[in-house]
Amino acid sequence: MMAFLRLIPAWVWVALLLVGAGLWYGSTRYNAGEDSKQAEWDAAVERGQAELARLRAESGKITIQTETVYLDRVRTIREKGDEVIREIPVYIPADSPDLAGGWRLFHAAAVGEGPLPDPAGPADAAPVRAQAFAAIVAANYASFNENAARLTALQSWVRAQCRANPPPEGCGP
Repeated sequence: MMAFLRLIPAWVWVALLLVGAGLWYGSTRYNAGEDSKQAEWDAAVERGQAELARLRAESGKITIQTETVYLDRVRTIREKGDEVIREIPVYIPADSPDLAGGWRLFHAAAVGEGPLPDPAGPADAAPVRAQAFAAIVAANYASFNENAARLTALQSWVRAQCRANPPPEGCGP
């Protein structure tokens, strides 16, 4: 066996040694690079999770603040609506004449609860007591004001969320 190994020229042994050393060095550097990239990836994931937790906490604060303002506003609107309805007998006496049935049908159509009545229809419609009609109108306005407050709160919430985490294209007006 030794005789066979002596037949291989020295330059081949040197070449094999260099190739082996190169493979070993390349493998070592590749593994080091792979470990480095994994560490970078893990750090990026950790930073992303920390940022997500921060954004969730900020979003929760904005939501709580917006809901608090909204609920206070709705309570005020409901109290005012209830007060107006309680005061109807002061401003509209019980012996006030009834409103024509056409008035009730026209009002229902105006608020979107039905089509505009046929001109012949109001003559057959039952009249409505003035106090009852005033209570309906006051309740409708209170409901409208609640919806307006809800929309205002939602717009405020969206703007605050956008300021807390603006998208690349910006938040708009």
